[in-house]
Amino acid sequence: MNDLFNHEYLNNISDLVVLSKSNEFKGLLSKVTNETTIVRNHLIHKQDSLNNKEQFIFNLDLYISFLKEHIFINPQEIRYITELTIYNKYNKILFSNEYYYDNPLLYIRNFKKMFMYNYKNNVKKLSIKEKTFEELVNHINTHKKRSYIFFEKINKNNMTLFNTLYS
Repeated sequence: MNDLFNHEYLNNISDLVVLSKSNEFKGLLSKVTNETTIVRNHLIHKQDSLNNKEQFIFNLDLYISFLKEHIFINPQEIRYITELTIYNKYNKILFSNEYYYDNPLLYIRNFKKMFMYNYKNNVKKLSIKEKTFEELVNHINTHKKRSYIFFEKINKNNMTLFNTLYS
């Protein structure tokens, strides 16, 4: 599996290596099909195509970069938020064989959905006003501490903390 991370275009190799050790990640990787992605823009990738495992890793790396671009908190918390947000129904974008640079808006729109999924479920459970992506990111960047709680599954043990951080 380490050969998947031996690419100069990856920005978040340490995060990817840590993620790759989990059974959940291995389950995601096992869902990758044998299709290839055509590369039209050779600025990052020099070859004409990527196999789908390379494309999956590239997409996941882009998602981590997306989080780091928006959320200014401890890198360990960003890594944990990544783990909490990539295992939902919107993770299909990670499996896309459309090259990112051919349609970056598609990726950004789906990265936001993937990021917001657990948070929206938590808000529904607590019947409180939902924040937009921008409002949530601003809230996290302002308060910083333990922001991962927005993405954990809410239960009676963390409900009070969620409400404290939410308000």
